[in-house]
Amino acid sequence: MGGETGRALLAGFVSGAIVALITTLILLFAIMQSAWWRRRAAGETGISPAIAGIAIANGLLLVWTALGLVLGAVYLAIEERAPEGFLGSGSWLFSPFVLVRRRLVRSFWQTALVAAVCFGWLLPALAQ
Repeated sequence: MGGETGRALLAGFVSGAIVALITTLILLFAIMQSAWWRRRAAGETGISPAIAGIAIANGLLLVWTALGLVLGAVYLAIEERAPEGFLGSGSWLFSPFVLVRRRLVRSFWQTALVAAVCFGWLLPALAQ
């Protein structure tokens, strides 16, 4: 594996790990604010918040870092053919785009923003 390939994959992995950590915080905060979750956790058969947090953190870490590795490989494949980036990003195709949809919860918007920043700006910056 060449140095350029390793940089792109490591950049994707690191970007994915950062997204996973931040979205874990966002999701856990949103869950703890939920009245349904508080009722469920207070019951005898409820799931412990600590166990749920561990499961959520591990699941999100696996998903986001895998996506980061895939995006790192995609970045490497299109880097030569893609024009220069805009909005401060190193790659035009990795510059973040926002899809507008009504009635999305605040935590979804926060997650989308974190993913756009990490994969749109951080991944190309780390890969270069």
